[in-house]
Amino acid sequence: MRRKILVRLTLLSLCAVTSLLGGCGSSSKEGAAAPLSSVANAPKVGSDSCTNTCHAATQDITMQPGDTIATAAGGTLPATIPNAWRNSVHHISVNGFETIGCEDCHGGGGLHFGIGPLAYPVPDYQRCQTCHKPPYFDAPAVFQQTAHANAHLSTPGAPFGPDKFFFQGGVGTGQAATHGAPEVVNGTTTPVTKNQHIEECSVCHNSNQHFRYVNGDITGNLTKPDPANMPNPTVSCANCHDAHQVALPATAGTRTVNVPIFRKQQIAGAGALKRPELKPSAGSITSSESVCAACHTKGLYKYGRTQTHQANTFSQWTSSGHGDLKAAAWFDFSGDPAAGHKTTFPLDMSIPTNSAPTACFKCHNGLTAIDYMGDIDPVTRRPSNPSVVWGSAPATCITCHDPHDSGASAGHSKNVRQPSVMTNYSGAGVGVIFGNVFLDNQPIPSTSAAGNSSICIFCHQGRESGLTLFKDKLAAGRTIAGKSFKNAHYLGTAAMLWGANAYEYAGKLYSVNVSHQQTNCVGCHMANGTEPVKAGGHTWNPNGASCNSCHSAITAATDVPGFLNTSRATSSTTNYSGNLASVSVAAQIKDLENYIIKLLAAQTTPAYYDDSAYPYFHTVPITSANGVPNNHSNATAFIAWTLPVYKAAFNLGIAVKGLPSAAASPTNTYVLNAGGILVPDSSATLVPNNSAAVHNYKYIIQLLLDSYTDLYNNTAVIPAGLPTPAALNANRPAGARQAVNYGAYVRGSAVTLGGTYDANQ
Repeated sequence: MRRKILVRLTLLSLCAVTSLLGGCGSSSKEGAAAPLSSVANAPKVGSDSCTNTCHAATQDITMQPGDTIATAAGGTLPATIPNAWRNSVHHISVNGFETIGCEDCHGGGGLHFGIGPLAYPVPDYQRCQTCHKPPYFDAPAVFQQTAHANAHLSTPGAPFGPDKFFFQGGVGTGQAATHGAPEVVNGTTTPVTKNQHIEECSVCHNSNQHFRYVNGDITGNLTKPDPANMPNPTVSCANCHDAHQVALPATAGTRTVNVPIFRKQQIAGAGALKRPELKPSAGSITSSESVCAACHTKGLYKYGRTQTHQANTFSQWTSSGHGDLKAAAWFDFSGDPAAGHKTTFPLDMSIPTNSAPTACFKCHNGLTAIDYMGDIDPVTRRPSNPSVVWGSAPATCITCHDPHDSGASAGHSKNVRQPSVMTNYSGAGVGVIFGNVFLDNQPIPSTSAAGNSSICIFCHQGRESGLTLFKDKLAAGRTIAGKSFKNAHYLGTAAMLWGANAYEYAGKLYSVNVSHQQTNCVGCHMANGTEPVKAGGHTWNPNGASCNSCHSAITAATDVPGFLNTSRATSSTTNYSGNLASVSVAAQIKDLENYIIKLLAAQTTPAYYDDSAYPYFHTVPITSANGVPNNHSNATAFIAWTLPVYKAAFNLGIAVKGLPSAAASPTNTYVLNAGGILVPDSSATLVPNNSAAVHNYKYIIQLLLDSYTDLYNNTAVIPAGLPTPAALNANRPAGARQAVNYGAYVRGSAVTLGGTYDANQ
């Protein structure tokens, strides 16, 4: 869990021996005092003795000549260690109460004299955790269980990582091997030495470690680090956080918070050094992903110049909707003037009056989402540790992964976060739905069932359900005529997979997709990440190779859409829509959608469906096919609701908007869909519904058939060509559970939320 409070540390005391030793800057470094018996007990000489003399102009390992750092006063200075430290929340001139100095991290400098030993020349996470510990930070044991800590050599059960020699058996000038293959310097037959191999692997596995060789000859033996005391590789705090300028205060309204500054990183392939902050400069986008990208992508080994071994995660992510800042989910909630939901940044999540935008920001900003995954106050139902957000952000690495917690305690792997609360809902007539439940109060699958996919369910369940629709709009005493449409929201495929959140009809039985639930979101969307076809992994594009054990017709990695469009398993030949021309289940679902669309347009007051123009149901059709812009808007919104029309419209939206499968972009031309309605050429009603077919086709078909039957039986004049409900229901998939009882929060419970459930509704 992120912590946003800077723990107060003990005030640095200057050792009395400073004057005796003359400090690191003394002109008589050789013999100013007798050597001490223990480096760990070396006395302190004071930070000024370090920063005013030997290290006055020292650049951090990641800095380059000419680099600058931002100051607390808003200016810039040369990027030296002293400048960075004095303009950090570790310094009293910035935090106002105390200084955390050089020796608090590195140990006493009484034996150092610029060249001698220090207790902690490269402080690891355990050194940081002497101060950064509960109650303000997670317990040391939490981080120790992560792969970043690489504690397997000292902690039984900890994740396995490389040993200190990177499997070379030791240091030296003998030839190195990469995964068993002898390694040579690029373009030559010269062996890469074991020392060099340890250095090039440390670029990611211990990026704070400096490497120096005897007489500067890189083919020779090491002088630093000490070959007799080689450190275990650890991705420690300072591998990600700037060790010398850890954070700067920034003000948002009346609140001042510490904004972390991350270490300068190099992203392989781009070649650009970046020093990201969570607070961006004016006009830029908030992002921290380059910290992760520096190692979680393909690079080249320093000497051998062959590709590094890790997955190309960053490249996959940047090609995905999660990493696309121009995607509607992120852009519409950005500060861009063209955005639909204009947001003013910085956004202080602690201000109660911000509850309206932050309700959306639970999912529509990758950094604010983290607040909602953490502890939620059960009274205010707002994040217990609200942050200040400085700009728009997609679903970044840290949205889903907590770099400080392995997730093992929650049954997760890969540092995947476990949201504390999945649903946090309050609505007129509904009351409060709060906890690890879907919006229809069906329990969220347990960690053992959902696993790492719990993080997907958090956002991919929509924001309305059959329960919220019933309580707010359809229950006895509620009013629907003249009211706006209650949209289920978009990309609710996790709820679809688990058979939740649609409007379910009393007395009907519904299904779950057992086989795909066992595979789960990550099993289908992330298995077998491949390059360069960009399927699986962090592209989240399902890899056909992951499906062909059950669906042998899928052979190519990118063939999943094609298979779903045109084919189906030979073991299932039922035609659910009655349209013999529709071979695939996805095409049959499209047929059922269009039957409902045609019936909606046949009402006494017609409702014309247009999935491209909110609020989607309109009183007038599109009247031109010649490229004239769409004439649908809020002014044409359909509001003449009846119970059958509203329920069918709600379920239609769930099916179509589960994952829109429309054309890449509209061209302002309009065509007839199978429902006989003029729609934009980008309409998802023109293509087979692959998303509904793969996530839970039985559940969606049941919902569409029940909606169609109810609507058909309550339509005065049935359009020609539509099949009868009896004909379609002859092939209705069998269900295994009763419909949700909307008169109770929990199935089988006598607890009600006001109003009596009416089976006729």
